[in-house]
Amino acid sequence: MNLQNKEAVLIRTDGTYESVKPKNKTHFVLKELQEYVNGLIQMLPSNEQGYVLIVNEEAGCHNDSVENIRGSMYYKYGRTNKLLGDILIVKTKYLK
Repeated sequence: MNLQNKEAVLIRTDGTYESVKPKNKTHFVLKELQEYVNGLIQMLPSNEQGYVLIVNEEAGCHNDSVENIRGSMYYKYGRTNKLLGDILIVKTKYLK
């Protein structure tokens, strides 16, 4: 998947993904980010320059959380740490 020129990409645990844009067309707001990851957010470094990962901060606390194999590939430390739940990869200029 090529992130170039995308504001954000939502990667689901089943491996599917879609490009998403801020509802207000300028930046994502907290509630919007929380809706994409189904809970409280945590920002993690991406291995793609100019992007960050938004994940559910509490995904590891839920027994039904599923590993996001595709999304973990974009995590700076993804080779040693796997991420759970849906992941939003966001270009940093769309965060305030």
